[in-house]
Amino acid sequence: MLTRGVVFESRLYAGAATPPSSYEDKSRYHNNGTFTDVTWTQLKSGLWVLLESATTSVVTISDADSLSANELTALVWANVTIPAGGNDTFYIGRYLIAGDQREWSIIADNADLLSVQFGKPADGTYHGSISNDGAAVSGVWQMIGLTYSGGVPKLFVNGIQISFTGSYPASLFKGTAPVTVGNYPSGTMGVSGNKFFVSLVANVALSTTEIWRVFNAERSLFGV
Repeated sequence: MLTRGVVFESRLYAGAATPPSSYEDKSRYHNNGTFTDVTWTQLKSGLWVLLESATTSVVTISDADSLSANELTALVWANVTIPAGGNDTFYIGRYLIAGDQREWSIIADNADLLSVQFGKPADGTYHGSISNDGAAVSGVWQMIGLTYSGGVPKLFVNGIQISFTGSYPASLFKGTAPVTVGNYPSGTMGVSGNKFFVSLVANVALSTTEIWRVFNAERSLFGV
């Protein structure tokens, strides 16, 4: 697919055999991921995707310098149940609970609010958040996207840039948190039955045209 700035890209598995018990990175950085309470499940298209089985479910993508940048693209397919009450569903991010090391994270809350939270690990405080009310939908496949460049974030759903409200920092904090999918490291936000597939993480902000091309190339695999 794309190679510009990509530091993690999921390897596609679509055969009869169950994929290996790790998340293989196609990029030249080999930032392979590890599973905690995560298994594989196969879609009707034949594609294997990640399946959460517990509140502690998480995929941890190895921490490397390649994952820290002033620019960012994160694209993840998700089919999730957004819990009622005060709980959130975590999509993808770099965010450690221990020590409040917040960098960025994409989540949905119980009001179907799709949001990105930014922070500064040095002091553990929030440094802004952006959101779109109603953009997160339970029980259907969506490609959720975030880019950040020149102090400006952009949000995407299914290849289309969407509006948001809120505030955001002038730069991303470069910390040591790994990229995780479905949960914070050692967190309890996993939801049994949630499904994920990470298209890519890049240390550049891909253009709206490039993001649309990724979505259009993959959408048939998810029935979208």
